[in-house]
Amino acid sequence: MEAEQIKDQLRELEDFLAQGSFFPLSDSLVFKEYFSRNPEELTSLLLHCLPLPQGSKVTGVRFLKHPSIPEGDVKPLRVVFEQVAPNGSKVTAYANIEAQNSLDETGYKRQLYHWSTLSVERDKLSQEEKGYVDYEQLVYSLSFVEEKISMFQEIKGEYFHLFAMTNVEQAFNEREGATIPGMSMTIVELAKFCKGISELKNGREDWCFLLKNSGKIKVKECQLLLHKKGQGARALKSMLHFARGGKK
Repeated sequence: MEAEQIKDQLRELEDFLAQGSFFPLSDSLVFKEYFSRNPEELTSLLLHCLPLPQGSKVTGVRFLKHPSIPEGDVKPLRVVFEQVAPNGSKVTAYANIEAQNSLDETGYKRQLYHWSTLSVERDKLSQEEKGYVDYEQLVYSLSFVEEKISMFQEIKGEYFHLFAMTNVEQAFNEREGATIPGMSMTIVELAKFCKGISELKNGREDWCFLLKNSGKIKVKECQLLLHKKGQGARALKSMLHFARGGKK
Protein backbone atom coordinates (compact mmCIF):
# COMPACT_ATOMS: atom_id res chain seq x y z
CA MET A 1 0.00 0.00 0.00
CA GLU A 2 2.79 2.41 0.95
CA ALA A 3 4.67 1.64 -2.26
CA GLU A 4 1.54 2.46 -4.27
CA GLN A 5 1.13 5.77 -2.45
CA ILE A 6 4.72 6.71 -3.30
CA LYS A 7 4.11 5.82 -6.93
CA ASP A 8 0.98 7.97 -7.01
CA GLN A 9 2.80 10.91 -5.41
CA LEU A 10 5.71 10.55 -7.80
CA ARG A 11 3.36 10.46 -10.77
CA GLU A 12 1.75 13.71 -9.61
CA LEU A 13 5.16 15.31 -9.18
CA GLU A 14 6.32 14.12 -12.61
CA ASP A 15 3.21 15.61 -14.25
CA PHE A 16 3.71 18.91 -12.44
CA LEU A 17 7.46 19.23 -13.07
CA ALA A 18 6.97 18.37 -16.74
CA GLN A 19 5.08 21.69 -17.01
CA GLY A 20 7.25 23.88 -14.80
CA SER A 21 8.89 24.01 -11.38
CA PHE A 22 8.15 24.73 -7.75
CA PHE A 23 8.31 28.25 -6.43
CA PRO A 24 11.68 28.79 -4.68
CA LEU A 25 11.00 28.66 -0.94
CA SER A 26 14.07 30.84 -0.32
CA ASP A 27 12.29 33.78 -1.96
CA SER A 28 11.08 36.03 0.87
CA LEU A 29 7.51 36.43 -0.44
CA VAL A 30 7.10 32.76 -1.37
CA PHE A 31 8.53 31.75 2.03
CA LYS A 32 6.00 33.88 3.92
CA GLU A 33 3.05 32.76 1.80
CA TYR A 34 3.93 29.06 1.92
CA PHE A 35 4.49 28.85 5.67
CA SER A 36 1.49 31.10 6.40
CA ARG A 37 -0.70 28.60 4.54
CA ASN A 38 0.99 25.50 6.01
CA PRO A 39 1.13 25.77 9.82
CA GLU A 40 2.11 22.10 10.17
CA GLU A 41 5.18 22.68 8.03
CA LEU A 42 5.96 25.88 9.94
CA THR A 43 5.75 23.91 13.19
CA SER A 44 8.24 21.41 11.75
CA LEU A 45 10.56 24.23 10.62
CA LEU A 46 10.56 25.74 14.12
CA LEU A 47 11.12 22.37 15.77
CA HIS A 48 14.06 21.41 13.57
CA CYS A 49 15.75 24.76 12.98
CA LEU A 50 15.46 26.65 16.26
CA PRO A 51 18.08 25.86 18.93
CA LEU A 52 15.64 24.00 21.18
CA PRO A 53 16.73 21.56 23.91
CA GLN A 54 16.89 17.98 22.61
CA GLY A 55 13.56 16.20 22.89
CA SER A 56 11.49 19.40 22.86
CA LYS A 57 8.18 19.77 21.03
CA VAL A 58 6.50 22.77 19.40
CA THR A 59 2.73 23.16 19.72
CA GLY A 60 -0.02 25.75 19.28
CA VAL A 61 1.70 27.97 16.71
CA ARG A 62 -0.19 31.26 16.23
CA PHE A 63 0.59 34.24 13.99
CA LEU A 64 1.09 37.73 15.43
CA LYS A 65 0.20 40.99 13.74
CA HIS A 66 2.96 43.45 12.94
CA PRO A 67 3.35 46.79 14.68
CA SER A 68 4.18 49.78 12.49
CA ILE A 69 7.63 49.31 10.91
CA PRO A 70 9.89 51.51 8.77
CA GLU A 71 8.54 52.17 5.27
CA GLY A 72 9.86 49.74 2.67
CA ASP A 73 11.01 47.16 5.23
CA VAL A 74 10.13 43.52 4.59
CA LYS A 75 8.14 42.03 7.44
CA PRO A 76 9.24 38.65 8.82
CA LEU A 77 6.65 36.12 9.93
CA ARG A 78 5.94 36.64 13.64
CA VAL A 79 4.63 33.72 15.68
CA VAL A 80 4.01 32.67 19.26
CA PHE A 81 3.98 29.01 20.33
CA GLU A 82 4.38 26.64 23.26
CA GLN A 83 7.82 25.08 23.67
CA VAL A 84 7.32 21.77 25.47
CA ALA A 85 10.26 20.21 27.33
CA PRO A 86 10.79 16.41 27.47
CA ASN A 87 9.38 16.39 31.03
CA GLY A 88 6.15 18.01 29.79
CA SER A 89 6.75 21.50 31.17
CA LYS A 90 5.74 24.33 28.84
CA VAL A 91 7.02 27.83 28.18
CA THR A 92 5.64 30.42 25.77
CA ALA A 93 8.05 31.38 22.99
CA TYR A 94 8.03 34.05 20.28
CA ALA A 95 9.87 33.97 16.95
CA ASN A 96 10.57 36.02 13.84
CA ILE A 97 11.07 33.77 10.79
CA GLU A 98 12.09 34.88 7.30
CA ALA A 99 14.06 34.15 4.13
CA GLN A 100 16.36 36.68 2.46
CA ASN A 101 18.46 36.81 -0.68
CA SER A 102 21.47 38.39 1.06
CA LEU A 103 22.56 39.80 4.40
CA ASP A 104 24.96 42.67 5.06
CA GLU A 105 25.68 44.71 8.18
CA THR A 106 22.58 46.84 7.64
CA GLY A 107 20.46 43.73 7.23
CA TYR A 108 21.90 42.28 10.43
CA LYS A 109 20.99 45.47 12.32
CA ARG A 110 17.50 45.22 10.82
CA GLN A 111 17.18 41.71 12.26
CA LEU A 112 18.24 43.01 15.66
CA TYR A 113 15.59 45.71 15.36
CA HIS A 114 12.86 43.16 14.60
CA TRP A 115 14.11 40.90 17.41
CA SER A 116 13.93 43.81 19.88
CA THR A 117 10.41 44.81 18.76
CA LEU A 118 9.28 41.21 19.24
CA SER A 119 10.80 41.27 22.74
CA VAL A 120 8.77 44.40 23.48
CA GLU A 121 5.66 42.62 22.15
CA ARG A 122 6.41 39.69 24.47
CA ASP A 123 6.61 42.08 27.42
CA LYS A 124 3.33 43.77 26.47
CA LEU A 125 1.37 40.54 25.96
CA SER A 126 2.66 38.85 29.12
CA GLN A 127 1.85 42.01 31.12
CA GLU A 128 -1.71 41.99 29.77
CA GLU A 129 -2.17 38.27 30.43
CA LYS A 130 -0.42 37.87 33.78
CA GLY A 131 -0.21 41.35 35.21
CA TYR A 132 3.60 41.31 35.05
CA VAL A 133 6.35 40.91 32.45
CA ASP A 134 7.26 37.23 32.22
CA TYR A 135 10.96 37.19 31.37
CA GLU A 136 10.88 33.37 31.29
CA GLN A 137 9.08 33.57 27.95
CA LEU A 138 11.54 33.09 25.07
CA VAL A 139 12.29 35.20 21.99
CA TYR A 140 13.93 33.75 18.86
CA SER A 141 14.93 34.99 15.42
CA LEU A 142 15.37 32.54 12.52
CA SER A 143 16.59 33.68 9.11
CA PHE A 144 17.51 31.73 5.95
CA VAL A 145 19.88 33.56 3.58
CA GLU A 146 20.48 32.46 -0.03
CA GLU A 147 23.87 34.00 -0.75
CA LYS A 148 27.15 33.71 1.13
CA ILE A 149 27.46 36.26 3.91
CA SER A 150 30.59 38.42 3.88
CA MET A 151 30.81 38.77 7.66
CA PHE A 152 31.00 34.96 7.90
CA GLN A 153 33.57 34.51 5.10
CA GLU A 154 36.26 33.33 7.54
CA ILE A 155 33.98 30.57 8.81
CA LYS A 156 34.56 27.61 6.51
CA GLY A 157 32.13 24.74 6.11
CA GLU A 158 29.62 25.94 8.71
CA TYR A 159 26.22 27.12 7.48
CA PHE A 160 24.29 27.31 10.76
CA HIS A 161 25.16 30.42 12.80
CA LEU A 162 23.73 30.90 16.29
CA PHE A 163 23.99 34.18 18.19
CA ALA A 164 23.03 33.94 21.86
CA MET A 165 21.90 37.02 23.72
CA THR A 166 23.91 37.79 26.84
CA ASN A 167 23.59 39.66 30.10
CA VAL A 168 26.07 42.48 29.48
CA GLU A 169 26.97 43.00 33.14
CA GLN A 170 27.63 39.30 33.72
CA ALA A 171 29.60 38.97 30.48
CA PHE A 172 31.69 42.04 31.33
CA ASN A 173 32.52 40.56 34.73
CA GLU A 174 33.20 37.12 33.15
CA ARG A 175 30.60 35.48 35.33
CA GLU A 176 28.93 32.17 34.51
CA GLY A 177 25.41 32.29 33.13
CA ALA A 178 26.01 35.35 30.97
CA THR A 179 24.19 33.69 28.05
CA ILE A 180 20.41 34.08 28.31
CA PRO A 181 18.72 30.72 27.46
CA GLY A 182 16.14 30.92 24.68
CA MET A 183 17.10 34.46 23.66
CA SER A 184 18.88 33.97 20.36
CA MET A 185 19.22 34.74 16.66
CA THR A 186 19.86 31.96 14.15
CA ILE A 187 21.12 32.71 10.62
CA VAL A 188 21.22 29.82 8.13
CA GLU A 189 23.66 30.44 5.27
CA LEU A 190 22.10 28.28 2.55
CA ALA A 191 24.93 28.86 0.05
CA LYS A 192 27.23 26.86 2.34
CA PHE A 193 24.79 23.96 2.70
CA CYS A 194 26.12 21.44 0.18
CA LYS A 195 24.62 18.08 1.14
CA GLY A 196 22.89 15.85 -1.38
CA ILE A 197 19.72 13.91 -0.60
CA SER A 198 21.56 10.71 0.35
CA GLU A 199 23.49 12.69 2.98
CA LEU A 200 20.49 14.26 4.72
CA LYS A 201 20.33 13.02 8.31
CA ASN A 202 17.54 14.96 10.04
CA GLY A 203 14.67 17.40 9.66
CA ARG A 204 16.93 20.46 9.76
CA GLU A 205 18.95 19.20 6.81
CA ASP A 206 15.77 18.23 4.92
CA TRP A 207 14.46 21.78 5.28
CA CYS A 208 17.77 23.37 4.30
CA PHE A 209 17.90 21.19 1.19
CA LEU A 210 14.35 22.17 0.17
CA LEU A 211 14.84 25.86 0.93
CA LYS A 212 17.97 25.91 -1.20
CA ASN A 213 16.82 23.66 -4.05
CA SER A 214 13.00 23.75 -4.26
CA GLY A 215 12.98 26.05 -7.29
CA LYS A 216 15.21 23.69 -9.30
CA ILE A 217 14.38 20.25 -7.87
CA LYS A 218 14.24 17.35 -10.36
CA VAL A 219 11.95 14.30 -10.53
CA LYS A 220 14.79 11.97 -9.50
CA GLU A 221 15.42 14.07 -6.38
CA CYS A 222 11.71 13.97 -5.53
CA GLN A 223 11.81 10.19 -5.88
CA LEU A 224 14.76 9.93 -3.49
CA LEU A 225 13.07 12.21 -0.95
CA LEU A 226 9.84 10.20 -1.08
CA HIS A 227 11.70 6.96 -0.42
CA LYS A 228 13.56 8.52 2.54
CA LYS A 229 10.14 9.11 4.19
CA GLY A 230 11.42 12.04 6.26
CA GLN A 231 10.39 15.67 6.53
CA GLY A 232 11.37 16.24 2.90
CA ALA A 233 8.85 13.66 1.71
CA ARG A 234 6.08 15.22 3.82
CA ALA A 235 6.91 18.72 2.59
CA LEU A 236 6.75 17.74 -1.10
CA LYS A 237 3.01 17.09 -0.81
CA SER A 238 2.27 20.52 0.68
CA MET A 239 4.65 22.18 -1.81
CA LEU A 240 2.73 20.62 -4.71
CA HIS A 241 -0.59 21.72 -3.20
CA PHE A 242 0.77 25.24 -2.72
CA ALA A 243 2.20 25.42 -6.26
CA ARG A 244 -1.21 24.53 -7.64
CA GLY A 245 -2.76 27.45 -5.82
CA GLY A 246 -4.28 25.26 -3.11
CA LYS A 247 -6.05 23.04 -5.67
CA LYS A 248 -5.71 19.26 -5.52
